[in-house]
Amino acid sequence: MTATATAEELVDLLVRFFDGGSHDQELAERVAFANTTMAIHLTDAAHEVGCTVHLTGTPIEAVHGIDPNAEIQIYTTTKVMLDVVAGRSAMSMAIAAGDIQYTGPVRKFLRVAPILQRFDFSIWRGHVGERSAAQRAADAVAAAAPSVPGVPGT
Repeated sequence: MTATATAEELVDLLVRFFDGGSHDQELAERVAFANTTMAIHLTDAAHEVGCTVHLTGTPIEAVHGIDPNAEIQIYTTTKVMLDVVAGRSAMSMAIAAGDIQYTGPVRKFLRVAPILQRFDFSIWRGHVGERSAAQRAADAVAAAAPSVPGVPGT
């Protein structure tokens, strides 16, 4: 399935995603250990589109617009970033494949990237296309769980 968000919509979703993560103090503090700023440039947009993620303390945040002074600069397409968000591709593998280019110490972000999996991904519904293998496996396990007659939700 192809990407189902424009570059502008993806930026809006990234900003909302990090805003939602900032409300979980423990997770936000763990992600802030990256102690960096990262500008994400979506290179397939007709004009400069992106956001800047501030992981230098709490609250963490993402804002519309590209900060040219961000320590890390990420360059990729909307589709590749949607694949990363959906779990179809790991950011490190997309970098290794040349699908994501960067300047700066990207390893600072990659060290905390797994923590983002604990953030609320519900805002991505309907925007990331096909679910990842891990998400499909979790759905299968949940569907196979025995139900208890008379107990809702089981």
